[in-house]
Amino acid sequence: MKNLLLTFLVFVIVLLAGCTNTRNNGDNTQVSSSEALKIVGYSVEPIDGVYEGESVYIEAQITNAGDNVVENIVPKVIGLPTSFSLQEQPDSIPELEPSNFTETLTWVYIPTAMYSTITYPFEIGIDYDYRSHSEAIIRVASREWIRSLPKEQQDIEKNKLGEPEEVPESGPIQTQFKLSSRTPYAENGQVTVYLEITNVGGGRPVNDDVTLTVSSGDLVCDNAGSVKMVNGQKGYMKCTAYIGDVTEWKNIEASIELFYKYSIRKTDLTVKVFGQSEQI
Repeated sequence: MKNLLLTFLVFVIVLLAGCTNTRNNGDNTQVSSSEALKIVGYSVEPIDGVYEGESVYIEAQITNAGDNVVENIVPKVIGLPTSFSLQEQPDSIPELEPSNFTETLTWVYIPTAMYSTITYPFEIGIDYDYRSHSEAIIRVASREWIRSLPKEQQDIEKNKLGEPEEVPESGPIQTQFKLSSRTPYAENGQVTVYLEITNVGGGRPVNDDVTLTVSSGDLVCDNAGSVKMVNGQKGYMKCTAYIGDVTEWKNIEASIELFYKYSIRKTDLTVKVFGQSEQI
């Protein structure tokens, strides 16, 4: 008997279904913070400048505005020259739970004055580790099944094509499965989809690296384990959904685990040091 080669036109709709740690905003719309650790306040004292031998006090207030624990928080001041003698600095913080609590970080410097008055630019940087988990459902349907439906029902199914609906994950790095094309054909019982990884936060992954694991009995992804984000903003992972002989439709479930080091900055800060010619 001649083997029949069945080719399916597969309609793939990806719904990020029920990301953990999401919140409800009162109208049944799930929302989740695209930020984790945030710098919510800062100060440089004295604000008018300092003379040689006087102390400069730099403070930053941080909070965990996300839904998961933030780990291994490393605060730092970036850009001040070696003429600023560091007297005091904050310790690293092992973890910070999600809450309205604000942690204050303090640095104390004593600068050496030059002959002329100089205003020094600097930044406050915070590096931290973050983990998140989400679930995805990938729905596939055969062309023959779609064609067997009443015309109105066919239109309903066809209207589901296009960009998948996305439910935000917790944290500044978010993922979303996307179609390889708007009307992909499955060949030999499989179809290609892409996992898009996007930086939606106000900072950048350290070294532009994001580690992730996709777990699914029907989905296999290339280069699982690490993705390099282009300019720290976007990365992609190619995945293959093995759907078998789908005669109607099938849901493919996938779990996504993310881990990354993330860095945020408060820029445009300055401290003025009066020159020796202006010493009192």
